Amino acid sequence: MKAATWRNWSFWLLSFTTGLTIATIVSDNIELSPILAFGIAFVAVGVFVLGIASSAPYTGPKHAITFVFLAIFGLFTAPVLQHYLSSLLLCALINLSLCVCGSVTGAFIGYRIQYTWHLFWVAIVSSVVDLYSVFHSSGPSARLIEHPEALSLLTLAWPMWGSSDLVPILGVGDLVFAALYLSASRRHGLSLMRSLIGLAIGLFLTLISLYYFRRAIPALPFLGLGMLLAHPTLLTKAFAQK
Repeated sequence: MKAATWRNWSFWLLSFTTGLTIATIVSDNIELSPILAFGIAFVAVGVFVLGIASSAPYTGPKHAITFVFLAIFGLFTAPVLQHYLSSLLLCALINLSLCVCGSVTGAFIGYRIQYTWHLFWVAIVSSVVDLYSVFHSSGPSARLIEHPEALSLLTLAWPMWGSSDLVPILGVGDLVFAALYLSASRRHGLSLMRSLIGLAIGLFLTLISLYYFRRAIPALPFLGLGMLLAHPTLLTKAFAQK
């Protein structure tokens, strides 16, 4: 692991927490329409997710397990601490735990992807599973939406300016796959900038879909599409295999 990677990762984690704190403090003093407020919240979380995912360190199994264990411990203690912490501190604890768990897990898996064309099938399979999870009545995400307390432990939240609400924006799974795509890109020499632009386009399409349909929308199909648009050779390589 390069020290610079650890520094960058720590920088993004700290920036996310700091940004959350500042945005929450000033949210009550800024009057915005709900649509614009949600759009700003989505963009803020999206930028931090891509920053954290792009700088997630490569770790061995022992380090990965340690980080994930600490993150899960933080998530399990959150419900216990909710009576003692402010909503801001509780949200910061959950966000930080999810960022550590999601980015380390994604980078660990992505760095161990053997061939670049595997990313094509990762995009396809993850998209199908996420579509089922959100849109089918018995899907995990569809059921999770019905339980706000559980949802808050698995999604990155951000304040809605003009109110004191902290709303769920992106699930930890979206961070996992963003880190997976970016770590695989770094390992196999794919343009990291192209991958970031592709994922940013995917998040933008997710935001547009949320605005248009006004309901929960799976982000993984758009993230996968963004990666395939950024690297068209993934498709040709996948079907070139016998």
